Amino acid sequence: DAIDAFEKGLKLDPNNEVLKSSLSRAQAKAAESENTDRSLHTDSGDALDAGAGGAPGGGFDFASMMNNPNFMNMASQMMNNPAISQMLQNPAIAQMAQSVMQDPNRLQQMMNNPALARAMQNMGGNNQ
Repeated sequence: DAIDAFEKGLKLDPNNEVLKSSLSRAQAKAAESENTDRSLHTDSGDALDAGAGGAPGGGFDFASMMNNPNFMNMASQMMNNPAISQMLQNPAIAQMAQSVMQDPNRLQQMMNNPALARAMQNMGGNNQ
């Protein structure tokens, strides 16, 4: 889940303020979601399960992504890049990360922007 993703990110870059802030927000959202889950519980099951990541309803599965060795290798390389670390301090980037944390499907929408997709490829070292 998002909390695990941010915790793993902080293991790679423990001083990253954006990740610290995002982790705090994710934890608050998780607590808020637990309260909402309890209030939406029905006889047929939890109404929120249908949209959970990795569930039949779809959604982005952060846990699978964070357990992918290729992704973790790329993330490690990115966190060791001073330009990336500096970029992550940008409030606009922090806002984008927060947006994706709230609705992981927004990542796909962002990647449909050709300029942003190229920038992400360049960050990953694919600047050909």
